[in-house]
Amino acid sequence: MKGVFLTEAAESDVRDIAGFYEEASVGLGEDFLDVVRDALSLLSEHPDVGFELPSGNRRLLLRRFPYMVMYRNQRDHVLVLAVGHQRRKPQNRMRGK
Repeated sequence: MKGVFLTEAAESDVRDIAGFYEEASVGLGEDFLDVVRDALSLLSEHPDVGFELPSGNRRLLLRRFPYMVMYRNQRDHVLVLAVGHQRRKPQNRMRGK
C-alpha cells in the first residue's frame, strides 16, 4: 500500500464540492466525502487503477458523483493533484504544473 497525499488545491476542491452538496441536501456532503475516501483507499492499494493521460497523470472517476480524482502515481506515494467535475476542462494544476 502506498500513502496518498493531497495537494492544497485538491483539499480545497474536496471541501468546496462537499460544501456545495451539503448546502443542496443535508448529509449529501458527507456522502461525497465517503466516496472520496473510498477512492483514495482504492488508490492506496491499486495506484494504477485510473486511466493514464498523455501528461502521465491519471484520472479515477468517482462513483455516484460526476467528479474525478486527478493524480500522479509517484515512486513511493500517490499525489492527488485535484478533484474536478468530469465535464469541465482540467486546470493547470491537474497537468502537474
